[in-house]
Amino acid sequence: MRLLSRRPAVAAAFLALAAGGLAAQEGGTRTRSAFENEIVWTVRPLTSAWSWLFEGRFEDLAGVAYDRVAHEVVALDQRQGRAGMFTPDLFPKFAFGGPQAMRNPGNLVVDLEGRIWVTFARVGALRRFNYRGDWLDDIEVPGATGRANLSFLDLAPDGSILVGDAEAGQVLCLEADSGALRWRLGRKGYGRGRFSSPSGAAWSPDGSLLYVLERGTPPPGSRDAFVVQAFRASDREYQFGWGRHADGKMNFSAPAAIAVTPAGLVVVCDAIQHAVKVFDSMGKFLFQFGGLGTRPGDTYRPVDLAAGDGQILYVAEKGTGRIQAFEFFREVRKNLPPGAPSGKEDSLLGEVPKSLGFSADPFGLD
Repeated sequence: MRLLSRRPAVAAAFLALAAGGLAAQEGGTRTRSAFENEIVWTVRPLTSAWSWLFEGRFEDLAGVAYDRVAHEVVALDQRQGRAGMFTPDLFPKFAFGGPQAMRNPGNLVVDLEGRIWVTFARVGALRRFNYRGDWLDDIEVPGATGRANLSFLDLAPDGSILVGDAEAGQVLCLEADSGALRWRLGRKGYGRGRFSSPSGAAWSPDGSLLYVLERGTPPPGSRDAFVVQAFRASDREYQFGWGRHADGKMNFSAPAAIAVTPAGLVVVCDAIQHAVKVFDSMGKFLFQFGGLGTRPGDTYRPVDLAAGDGQILYVAEKGTGRIQAFEFFREVRKNLPPGAPSGKEDSLLGEVPKSLGFSADPFGLD
């Protein structure tokens, strides 16, 4: 795969990137006729965070979310029982939590009012904090029991909260202010509209499709037991699915989290394959990146994803104990006669907001 050149980051660890960006694996240039366009994908690691501002390094990252109100990244550490805020370029701002406020947290999401919702292992309730870490209240999840396994949180386009209930095999939608149940999706099992262990959900940019990620491995011979299922948002009717627990570039070993970029790319991370896989909105495999390692661009046991503003995707890695920020690009190159103008690089996720402080060279090294 041909790469676009990439200058190194300020941090010493990023000096290894001086030779170029990351190759987008398994999906790029194709055989084409004389004047068809060529698409080359590039994924660029921008920066990373390994620690809080004052509280030391991460120990057991469990989740990452993006606050679209305050434009902050929020990280969650399960072992420390701590969450913290970072700027979009992953500079730490402050952290909060501790054994009393957060014991064994599982996942988090930030709603449109800036409130931070947190799940806890084997507890059928959610805890809410304000945007500066003050404990607000606890929300009982309707129908959840003491054996509940609240497996993920996600934000719906209308501001409501999606909760995965792995014990019941369902996705619940809660009203953001009161926590009242709005609807349920799915039932226990494998196949269309069934979930054994739902591990994530994400929405298409226009809100018309809901993607649900399945972590559980179905028994042999299960039909329609796809890893990703897509539902029509208006009536939550099953539409299509893709991916299985099997070998192959579009399949998975341990699907951990799902996110959708503003351009409609569906991104899934696999904790065993140490890979981040990218699909179009209909489930066609496009490319993947990452790999086992601790260098910039490697994704050692990725466990959560968050799409930020503009071109940025955040990946939380349990293996390295870091959060990385990646930038996605595609270049459309016209296969024209010699001397004709070449194609122009095109952002997949839109323009990078100036508030991020990123430019064509985000670290200002020319």
